Amino acid sequence: MKMTELKKQVEEICAQLERLPWGDKQFYTNYLAQTHYFVSHSTRLLARCISVVPVEDHQQYDRLVEHLSEEDRHEVLIEQDLKRLGHDIKDFDELALTSAFYQTQFYKIDRTQGKSLYGYILFLEAIASFAGENFVNLLEGQYGQKGCSFVRVHTQEDPEHVEKALAMINSLCPEDQQMIWSNFQETCHIYMQMMSELGGVPLKIRVNDTKAVA
Repeated sequence: MKMTELKKQVEEICAQLERLPWGDKQFYTNYLAQTHYFVSHSTRLLARCISVVPVEDHQQYDRLVEHLSEEDRHEVLIEQDLKRLGHDIKDFDELALTSAFYQTQFYKIDRTQGKSLYGYILFLEAIASFAGENFVNLLEGQYGQKGCSFVRVHTQEDPEHVEKALAMINSLCPEDQQMIWSNFQETCHIYMQMMSELGGVPLKIRVNDTKAVA
């Protein structure tokens, strides 16, 4: 997959997400809470991947270990944002779609030697990367910088993460790349359904079914 192809796909997704009521505090804080529920499992998913990577696959092992350290304790940023906005994570129930969003990844990891997770990682890193500075500024204008630290950090850090993820994916065989792209699509569908339920806004869920081979 090339960066230009990915950017086109994700820009269409971000255009749909922009339709959500980001100016509604109840929506935004619940968005943070649902994000907390799946982000708090990021390092656990990566650890599961590391445990099933073949011993001889040093490249994938090294990248996953590096990525685990990059993602460690990011859920704490969300807890701080919620606190500054007058909320606690305990104020929000975890949606069934949120649970499905990350729990399905554990199943896939065990059956693909961890490679499937790159589709999940790429989706999350890409939507944060391509959301753009204007989107972050809009949120900060509504909720202040202290209520948007998680979004700010991921918008700044994730462009490099996208490049690293794409480089790893494109080093794999075509069959593995297609499997990863399939997981990217499934991840997108569940995420958009979750966000649609949160915002009460029907979102178009369309990801081009193309070969993800560079």
